[in-house]
Amino acid sequence: MVNGVVGHNDYDLVAFGNIDVLPASNVAIGLEYKQGARVGDGIRNHDYYDGHVAWFVNDNLTLVAAYVQTGDKDKFYRHGSAKDLGVGSGLVFSVQYQF
Repeated sequence: MVNGVVGHNDYDLVAFGNIDVLPASNVAIGLEYKQGARVGDGIRNHDYYDGHVAWFVNDNLTLVAAYVQTGDKDKFYRHGSAKDLGVGSGLVFSVQYQF
């Protein structure tokens, strides 16, 4: 999976872990966890985790399917607090092609 921080001026030290098993030379199955970061103005991203499967079709093409849990996307609006802000959960599919 790919991680990044975009559009924030404050930074925080967070824990991150990823483990993958390669049951075949072209398949990876794994889990990932990232601790939520304080991003300024009282906002803290929720911790997130995912389980994923990647298929390396060839040297250029990778297909990834993941179930991702990033926290309650409605918590900020329902409770009037920015603590542990998330964007929900669900399935994610990715197609990556490298030139």
